[in-house]
Amino acid sequence: MDFEYYGGRPLDDLIAKRIGEQAGFNVYTTTIEYEGGNILVDGLGSLFTSSAVYALNADRYGLYYLTPNNQLGQQTKTPLTKQQVNDSLTHLMNLDRCVVLPELLYDGGTGHIDLYADMVDEATFVSTKHPDVMANLSDPIKVEQNMDSLTRMFSSTPFGQKYYNTRIPLPAKNNGAWYTSQQEYNGSYTRSFSNHTFVNGAIMQPVFYNSTSGDVAGNTAAIEKMKQTYPGYDFVEIDVREFDGFGGAIHCITKQVPAENPVRIYHYPVRWLNTTNNPSNGVWLTALAQNKSGIESTKLYYRTKGQSEWNEKNMNIYDGNIYDAVLPINPTLEADTIEYYISATSNNGKTINKPITAPKGFYTFVYGTQVQGNGDYIGIDCMEDIKTIELGEFFPNPAQNSTKIEIPQGAKSEIPVKVINLKGQVLATSAIHKGQSSFEINTSSMRSGNYWVIFGENTNVSIKKIVVVK
Repeated sequence: MDFEYYGGRPLDDLIAKRIGEQAGFNVYTTTIEYEGGNILVDGLGSLFTSSAVYALNADRYGLYYLTPNNQLGQQTKTPLTKQQVNDSLTHLMNLDRCVVLPELLYDGGTGHIDLYADMVDEATFVSTKHPDVMANLSDPIKVEQNMDSLTRMFSSTPFGQKYYNTRIPLPAKNNGAWYTSQQEYNGSYTRSFSNHTFVNGAIMQPVFYNSTSGDVAGNTAAIEKMKQTYPGYDFVEIDVREFDGFGGAIHCITKQVPAENPVRIYHYPVRWLNTTNNPSNGVWLTALAQNKSGIESTKLYYRTKGQSEWNEKNMNIYDGNIYDAVLPINPTLEADTIEYYISATSNNGKTINKPITAPKGFYTFVYGTQVQGNGDYIGIDCMEDIKTIELGEFFPNPAQNSTKIEIPQGAKSEIPVKVINLKGQVLATSAIHKGQSSFEINTSSMRSGNYWVIFGENTNVSIKKIVVVK
């Protein structure tokens, strides 16, 4: 599909056609103006985009082109209505639905949805969580409204279930401070952790720090959360501060090459179950598995958290290309966690797992008589709304052999703790236990220098700096 690229970039616009010709693909050229950064699809017929696509196609200015004597000419085109844009995208991309969300105004001028959103899988969004000090600005408000619209579209996924939304933080300035206005962010930064690209089991991840500069603590905490959000993926960090202020990063300037004749698995994961309200000895799982040659077998692999070996169970044909199996559970337990993944093998011998990173990455399912959610599944059921941890300050600081911090109100629950260095390397992990009123760090083996202590996980973190002097 060859959309019209930005009107002022005639040579860039030729790339799609040239690549298609060299690869031997049929190339379909359209005058619809559109960019890849504003295309977010679930693989099952849904497109999520922003209203920037309407503005791009509402004028008469068409593509610039080079004349034989290297002069710049410009085509004209017929302005399109919103309905015409929707109808065209639905036809050209073979969509079941086209979801257009209001565009952001201060994202570097692109209006692209990838500046604040991505999809982990066909049922789960990832979106930017702005800090409280920016919550009243127009774009953060719009992000919350847009994501609320998506997650409240009940029975809107291809599985008849609602979408979930996992939150990842907004990247801060190099010194860890936040942006004081929309104009400052728009003109000088436009940073985003969601603007990344998948390559098989790896993610090319934009970051905004290195070993000598940048917000080490903030970036490290964010990447740790990303690793939980995208289980099993290897993160290849790329410092993209050269792109600051240009309205994008890695996803905006790259395109994946699809696998030849892929095996595809689609699955709506089970996340948690309260067995007091829903007593059952098993949970029904379904998966859609496809390949041009057909599917030879589909299997479910599962284990209780903490076990090293996987149990294997054949999935049966439920309907067409849909396979099912029952995941066994013990409904009398107060709480337990099961890890699982699905594997499919085609008739021509190809095998793929879901998640694609399995068995390194997997789905996490929590159940029991007392279970009311899945804390391991980041962002589920608004878990990001947990209040910020109240902490004092480390003393002594600078420290030589040890330093202690007070917890004035006492810990309401167990709090994970990590100590990291300037390179973002995790030097130690620990935890504050429920009811604990202070926490001490042994610094006797640490070299002189600056370190960060990260309390909590996901978006609910507090970061303190300590200095070690020997």
